[in-house]
Amino acid sequence: MIARIVMAAVLLPCLAAAASAQTYTVLHEFGSVPNDGYEATGPLVSDGVKLYGVTLDGGDNDGGTIYSLNLDGSGYAVLHSFEHGDEPVGGLALADGALYGTTCHGGANDDGMVYSIKTDGSGFTPVYSFLSPGDDPDPSPVTVSDGTIYGQLENDPDGGFDDGVVYSVKTDGTGYTVLTGFGNQPGDGELPWGKLLLEGGALYGATKYGGPYYAHLGTLFSLPAAGGAHSILCGFSGDDGLLPVGGLVSDGPRLYGKALSGMDMVGPTARMGSPFILPGSCVFAIDKSGAGYTILRTFDIDATFVLNDGLALDGNRLYGIVNGIAGLDGTPGFFNPGQLFSIDTNGAGYRVLHMFDGLAKGKGAMPSSAPLILDGVAYGATIYGGKEDDGVIYSFSIPSPPITLTPNRSEFFSTDYIAVRANVAAIPGRCIPFIRVTPPSGQPLYCVQGRGFTEVPTPFLGFPGIVTVPAPITDYPVFDTLFRGMPLGEYTLEGGAIDVEKTTDLLNPVYVGPVDSQTLVIR
Repeated sequence: MIARIVMAAVLLPCLAAAASAQTYTVLHEFGSVPNDGYEATGPLVSDGVKLYGVTLDGGDNDGGTIYSLNLDGSGYAVLHSFEHGDEPVGGLALADGALYGTTCHGGANDDGMVYSIKTDGSGFTPVYSFLSPGDDPDPSPVTVSDGTIYGQLENDPDGGFDDGVVYSVKTDGTGYTVLTGFGNQPGDGELPWGKLLLEGGALYGATKYGGPYYAHLGTLFSLPAAGGAHSILCGFSGDDGLLPVGGLVSDGPRLYGKALSGMDMVGPTARMGSPFILPGSCVFAIDKSGAGYTILRTFDIDATFVLNDGLALDGNRLYGIVNGIAGLDGTPGFFNPGQLFSIDTNGAGYRVLHMFDGLAKGKGAMPSSAPLILDGVAYGATIYGGKEDDGVIYSFSIPSPPITLTPNRSEFFSTDYIAVRANVAAIPGRCIPFIRVTPPSGQPLYCVQGRGFTEVPTPFLGFPGIVTVPAPITDYPVFDTLFRGMPLGEYTLEGGAIDVEKTTDLLNPVYVGPVDSQTLVIR
C-alpha cells in the first residue's frame, strides 16, 4: 500500500521535448595554424557568439596563448601569445567585453600577474603584478564581478599568512586587498586553489590541504566578498574524499564539487611527495551552511580528474570530465582516455555522455577541463588528439530526454494538489517507456497505469508493452489529484525509455537518451 501511495503522490504532469541526436564534433585541432597553442587548460568561456580559452604552451614565444573561435568552429584566432615562461593559469573570466586571467610568472616582478584583454584581442594589459619575496604566489583562475577581481594565491606575497590568501583587486589595478588568509588558526585550510564561486555576497572555495583531521586533506570554506574571517564548511578525512578541487557550482542552497576519493596511504607526508597510491575521484554535494555533505558519485582509480577542474551545472544536471592516469612518458591515460559525464544534483541519473577515443592523432583524448554548457551543447578541449596530437576543441550536442516531466511544484505539503504532465518525443527504436519514483526508502518504483506500482520496469503512458513511438505526445496527464497522508521527505520522479535491443537485464536497463529527473520535497 505504501508503494501505491507514494507513487500516486509523486507522479506529476510533464512537458514534451524532442529527443536530439548525440553529436561529437571537433571544432579545432591545435597545431593546425602557424604559431598555434597547445596543451589547452581550464574551462572555456563564451559571450554567446565566440568561445575563449587558454593554452599552456605554443604561440609566438612558446609561452602559451589566449584564443577564440566561433561556436561552429570557424574563425579560430590566437588573440595573444605569452612570453616564454609566463605559464598562464587555466581558465578565464569574462566581464564587460574583456577577458581576465592569471599567470604564474611574468608581470612587472616576474612573480605572476592578473591580466586583461579585450575579446577582439586588443588591449592586453597587466592589471596587477604580484611580488613575492619567497615562493611563487601560484595564483588560481579569477572571478570578476562589478569591477572587482577575486582570486587566490597559494603563497602570500606579503608573508603574513603561511598557507595562502584570498584577494581582491579592481579591474583598473587599484585597491589590492587581502580578504582572508589561511594557516593561522587550528584546523585551518592550507593552500587555496581553483576558481572561487561568488554568490549572494559570499565567496566559496577549496584548499588543497589543512583541516581538522590529522591527515590534513583539504577543506571547503566561505567568506564575505567584502572580506573578513572565513568559515570552514567541512574538512576532508580521506574516507569522505581528499584534495577537493575549486570551481564549485551552486543551485542556490547547495554547493557541488569534485575531490579525490580514497587513498591507500594518507597522512602529512603525502603532501611532501612521499609515495602513495593515486585514488579515484568523486562528485560531492554540501549545504552552504556546511551541513549535509554527500558523495553523489565515486569513480574508480581509472577515472581521476584534471586538477583545478570543477563541474558545470545546467538546470538540475551536473556535467564533468574524468580521465585515466597519464603514462610516465606523457602518453594519454592507459586506463581511460577520458569521458564526459552527467549526473543529477540528487545523485541519480548518472550517464556517460561521450567516451573520448584515446587514439594517437584521433578525435581527442584526456579532456582538460569541465565542459561549458551552452544551449544544450557541451564545449571543451583535450590535451591530446588532432592531426598534430596537440589536442582539440570539441562540441557535444547533449541529447534531450525522450520523456520530460513537469510537476505543478517541486515542494509541497502532503495536503497539496499534485499534478504532473509529460511530453514524449518520437522514439524510432523498440523501447519500454516508463515513469518511476524513488521514495525516501530508496527503492525505485515503476508506475503501472491503472493498477499500481512495481519494482520491475513496466510500460506507462498508455503503451501496452514494447513499442516504438511514431509521433510526439504532448501534455499527457501522468497524475492529477488531491492526495493526503504522503510520507514526508525527498522523492525523485523520473521519466524515460528503456532500449530493449541493448538491455539484457531489466534490473540494469540501458536507456534511450537521458532520463528526465525531478526532485520533489514533501514537508
